[in-house]
Amino acid sequence: MAKERKFITVIAYPNFSKKYGNCICAAGFREDGSWIRIFPLPYRLLESDPPLKKNQWISLEIKKRSSDPRLESFEPRNLDDIDYQENIIRWPNEFRSRRELELLNKNEVSGSLEGVIRNAKENRTSLAIFRPARILGVKYKRAKLWSPEELSKAKAKLSQGSLLPINARSSLTPVRPLPFKFSYKFRDRDGRQSELMIEDWELWQYYWQCHEKTTELGAARQVTWRYKALINTKRLHFFIGTTHRHHDIAPNPYVIIGVFNLPVTLST
Repeated sequence: MAKERKFITVIAYPNFSKKYGNCICAAGFREDGSWIRIFPLPYRLLESDPPLKKNQWISLEIKKRSSDPRLESFEPRNLDDIDYQENIIRWPNEFRSRRELELLNKNEVSGSLEGVIRNAKENRTSLAIFRPARILGVKYKRAKLWSPEELSKAKAKLSQGSLLPINARSSLTPVRPLPFKFSYKFRDRDGRQSELMIEDWELWQYYWQCHEKTTELGAARQVTWRYKALINTKRLHFFIGTTHRHHDIAPNPYVIIGVFNLPVTLST
């Protein structure tokens, strides 16, 4: 099967899975502008040379993920044969060219949560671009971490053989657990008030950078201040996606998987 080019717009924070060890999920667009989600990808891709990054074109072979009913969900065929394009994008999500902006323009920007939730329930889509009408705040709370017993059981199961190819197996030691969960509280264009978790690799990179210089709570406050600063921007948008576990059962199965400012003008 031939390789296919994808533009990666979001990467979720690495998750320690009972099936795959340390793995990540990435999402973005195909060349025709359609959405795609790729999972599982090994954690090592974030530290490889070159590394997997956001706002980057990559080429790899994929196949439909049979265990995931969401239309956009695929998995890699050959993790040792990925082509990367240079990444020079700065936070929060600036776009290099009109070609990349066109990928966004091919997708509807939703202003109503009711509509995107209905699309998920009817399995028409599980990824979307959303523009909040008004941001009400940024919140954080303590995260529930795995217990030593749960970790021990997961490691024992993984040691029996990962479902990833042997050359892509991740360490049995989980990535650093995240002590907090962050969320945006907002209203949509219909006045509906909601709160969605932010599951973005970029947020957590910033958290650990702050944590090197201060306490856990100090780092959490700095992350909050940074994301509050975006509230005053007039073109703040979210990339949102459903979780596999809650896609067809939760009243609102979406989380925020990326935060970006849509540029008014863009140089080529």
